[in-house]
Order: sequence, then C-alpha cells, then structure tokens
Amino acid sequence: MSGDTFVPVVFELELPFLELQARSFARNVAPELVERVLVLDNTRHGIPARRREAIVAAYGVHAPRVEIVAARDVAPPVTSLGWTSQQVLKLAVARQVRTERYVTLDAKNVVVNRLDPGYLRATDGRPRVGAHPYTHHPLRSSVERALAYFDLDARDHLESFPVTVTPYVMQTAEVRDLLDEVERREERGFEAAFVRLDVTEFGLYAAWLTRRHGDRSAVYAEDQPGCPTVWPGRPSLEAVEEAVRLAGTGLPVLSVHRTALVRMDGAAIDALCGFWSRAGLFPDVAAARAFVDDYRRFYARHVWVKRAREAPTRLARRVRERVGA
Repeated sequence: MSGDTFVPVVFELELPFLELQARSFARNVAPELVERVLVLDNTRHGIPARRREAIVAAYGVHAPRVEIVAARDVAPPVTSLGWTSQQVLKLAVARQVRTERYVTLDAKNVVVNRLDPGYLRATDGRPRVGAHPYTHHPLRSSVERALAYFDLDARDHLESFPVTVTPYVMQTAEVRDLLDEVERREERGFEAAFVRLDVTEFGLYAAWLTRRHGDRSAVYAEDQPGCPTVWPGRPSLEAVEEAVRLAGTGLPVLSVHRTALVRMDGAAIDALCGFWSRAGLFPDVAAARAFVDDYRRFYARHVWVKRAREAPTRLARRVRERVGA
C-alpha cells in the first residue's frame, strides 16, 4: 500500500497540541503509511521559527517528510472565523496534494495506538469513513443545506450520512472536482463560495459524492468506527474514562478539545494524564500534568486575541441568522 498525505491544520491556540500530535505520530504511525505530512499553518503571523523546529523534530522518523505551509499559500483568507477557515483549507489543499488520498487531521487528534492501515482503507482499497444518523444531530441543518445545494432530498439521507470529524480520508481527485463544480456554479473562488454556503467541509464533500455517484458505497466503505473525543460540553471524569476505555479497544486516536482541557477538574486531568503517560506520550504523569498546566497558561494568554478578532464576524452571522429566521 502506498503512503498517503496527512494534513494537520493548526491555529494559534492549538500549537502545543500539534507538537503533542507530532510526538504521537512518530510513535504510532509507520513510515510506509506516510508519503508526506503537510502541516497547514493557519496562524495569523506564522508559527515562530523555534516552535516550527520543535514541531518538525517531534515527528521523529517522519521529520524529513514534514512540510509546513502557510494557509494563505493554500487558500486566500476570506473569513476571520478560525473554524470556517480551517474547513476551507481541508478542501482547498487538495490542489497541492500529490497522492491519491489524503487524511485530514485537527491538532486535537492524538494517535494513542498503532495506526492500522485497515482503519483508513477497506480490504478492497476503498477509503473508510464513519456514518451515523443526523435526524437529531446539532449539524442537521448544515447537512440539509449541503444536500439541498446538490438538489438532494435530505429525507433520503439523514438516517445515515458520513461523519464530520477527523481523521477523515479524502479522495484527492473527488475533492478537486468538487472545488471546480462549486466555482462553476457560484462564479467565484471556492473559498468565498464556501463561506456563503454556510455548510461544513465534510458535509459538502459527502453531499457531492452522493450527487455524483448516487450510492456512496461505490467509493467509500462507511463502516469506520469512530474515535473518542472529549468535548467542551462534557469535560468530566466520566467522559475522560469513557474515552480511555474506547481507546483501550485499539482505536487509533483519542482527541481532547482545547476548551475541554481548560474546563476539566483535577480528577479528569489526572485520569487523562495517567492515560497519556501509559500510552508513552510522556515519560510520567508529572510530565503530562506539566503539559496541561503549561497549556492552560498558554490558552489564557491567547484566547482573548482570537475572540476579539472573530467577534465582528460572529455578530454579523448572528444578525443574518435572525433576519433569515
């Protein structure tokens, strides 16, 4: 099996997470699975040189294949909203990928078990993705908009539709054709069009596959088990313990959202740090706890800058939603 391109996207608040991800990648991803690691630098002023060197070094055996690319060299900036701009990048990067497939990652994705190539591809070569119902999902309206954009009836697809979380295996040619189709329809660059559509990157991509192929099973195996994530809405000891239990079944990634890490109480942090230490990501629990403490201070210094930068765009979006309601 030839190697894939892995594409982590990072912005200011997640730089420490990216370095942790790089260490986990070095430990648990075999070199033959990787053609290139293309880190998309979505920070405002670029990753500082010293941190860039530390990130590349953390990739260990993969370091010679790591390339850090400024977001503006992938897609022109069209929004101050970090979440939206990162979605744009995960699609627009297809025009710079050399491999048949690429795997998108968020910085919060930490590889805690050996990455089995069968997690990414079925035995017949199709990429794997998870799927679940969207009938009561928070992103239902976004999925409905993506389906409607390609003239698809949401009622035919909401019972089972691909997930919208990373790691997500993308087929490079399919993504490129999606970019071209959106630009043709909208008569503008893909980046600006995506913001106007108000969808998610993976929802739009899956809707495109549905429109193009009818039966997505022709191009994807939708049986990939989901990896655990600790989200900000439930940063509890119980949530961490459940994520650790699932990771113990061999799932390759355990993700912790940055805000969840900031909100965790001491018991949840101890459980997480114990797991990270047992997984070999830190030499001991004390080192893992030091990482958490350092990150919380880092977050407190930088979060207000992000919120101030995004505030006007968030306000404008709320006004549009109220007018359209």
